[in-house]
Amino acid sequence: MRLTEQEKQLIERASAATGSRLTTWCINNLLADAKRDLHANNIIQLSDEAFEEFVEHLDEPLTDAQKQFLAYQPEWA
Repeated sequence: MRLTEQEKQLIERASAATGSRLTTWCINNLLADAKRDLHANNIIQLSDEAFEEFVEHLDEPLTDAQKQFLAYQPEWA
């Protein structure tokens, strides 16, 4: 990674403040941020109104096309 001198010093100070080796601190924080970002990417947030509409659609009977789709058995299954 390319860092400015200020960025590098900040990271070094943070790792020293936690008593961690620089590499360990960097890896731990990168992994934590990666997990957070992936988790946030998989969450859908709906307003109360949108959620109620979503639930109403779930309660509707299936259309013939939906039933046909669900009944399909691919060869690899």
